[in-house]
Amino acid sequence: MKKNLFLLFVYGVVPLCCAMESEQLIKPKKIGIFSAINQRKQQEDFFYHDIVDGGHLYAVCDGHYCHRVGEHNSDDCDGSIISKFVAENFHDYFIQTSGSIQARMKEAFTAIDESEFVKQNGACGSSSVVVFIKDNKAHVAHIGDSRAVLARGSDVVLTTHDHKPDRADEYIRIEDAKGMVFNHRVNGFLSVSRAIGDYNLGKNLVIAKPDYQEIELGHEDRFLILGSNGLWNFVSNEEAACILHAKQSQVQDMNLLAKMLGMFAVTRNSKDNITVMLVDLLS
Repeated sequence: MKKNLFLLFVYGVVPLCCAMESEQLIKPKKIGIFSAINQRKQQEDFFYHDIVDGGHLYAVCDGHYCHRVGEHNSDDCDGSIISKFVAENFHDYFIQTSGSIQARMKEAFTAIDESEFVKQNGACGSSSVVVFIKDNKAHVAHIGDSRAVLARGSDVVLTTHDHKPDRADEYIRIEDAKGMVFNHRVNGFLSVSRAIGDYNLGKNLVIAKPDYQEIELGHEDRFLILGSNGLWNFVSNEEAACILHAKQSQVQDMNLLAKMLGMFAVTRNSKDNITVMLVDLLS
């Protein structure tokens, strides 16, 4: 029997934490979530959203077992260990940092990557994209191929750029670190060049240093989309923005809008876990 594609709010859900008393006046933004195991045997996507440190924190994490990334005959290996840990704990690491938001993001990524839990489970790893919104600014940090897209109408005004081994700058970095890129993978194994974890490949090759961007939000900035590569490998940034722009007046249910993006990837033969987190920035 064909596996149910739509195990929503069963896998990958991180319950909302209780907001601090000083943060109770901050209004949560409307969000929609679609998270499906799809045709994989394991759900390795996890996500988080809550009010943290006076702002809104959103994260999508996509886990992997590095010796089976892209190898469907090894799907019994569960790569969810690190992605679940990052989704559940990143906000705690972030709260403990100080300085600019950029410095805090980078420090939190480094600290969680160097945690004993991650080191002890170093055969696994996770791509992660984190967005922190405060004082009308969106701060975006990511590693790997989990992606964030900011849509202004049908236009894309910000996107993260996937860390892939055959991206020119990543290819050079890996070669300089005495590694190699073979079959679009780090040392022939891993299809992303930056991740939390993956200690067995060497942290000189698979680094946890995030790229960072920030943008001032305007009244035309409606949707923030965070997603795993099960979405983005099959739906372009521009297509996602256009779909939301076309449907926003007809569909008020944010979960349904997120599901529409996920299902569009399914119709294009995405077999991977798919997670879509959709944030209504104007809510």
